[in-house]
Amino acid sequence: GYCNAGNALAGKFKGQNNPSALWNLSKVISINSVKLATGLMLFLFLSYYFIGILFFENEKTLSLFYEVYWMVLLTLPLMAIAFTYDELLKGVGQMSFLRNTLLLATFLGFVPLIYFMDSLDLKMFSIWGAFIGWMGFRAFRLSRYFKKNYHYKLP
Repeated sequence: GYCNAGNALAGKFKGQNNPSALWNLSKVISINSVKLATGLMLFLFLSYYFIGILFFENEKTLSLFYEVYWMVLLTLPLMAIAFTYDELLKGVGQMSFLRNTLLLATFLGFVPLIYFMDSLDLKMFSIWGAFIGWMGFRAFRLSRYFKKNYHYKLP
């Protein structure tokens, strides 16, 4: 929801031809969303074993959950960055770039990583490792593109 507000405001600032407000919006939303995601990640790390017991009773399932849950938590800051710039770039009308990034991340990031990691017989680590790579690819590419094309320097 926080990033979705960025979508609407980015469109507003782009329409007003107000690059300084757009740049400031990107800084505020990206910093706050990463802080929020990191705080949530830390809270979930602290309640790591409680969450497993809350949702699962079977020892084998709990063991598998505890084995990979840390990887799920590591995705939170990456997702915060990717979703922030997803919404900002939607707001300024860069849908073709978003589509191309999604395709590139899938076919140059996720697919090769999952095949490679699966060939090492890493099981659930293959899925989450490929997902982290996919999300990292998107977060990096989207944030770099936004900075390159919408960075505002004071005159």
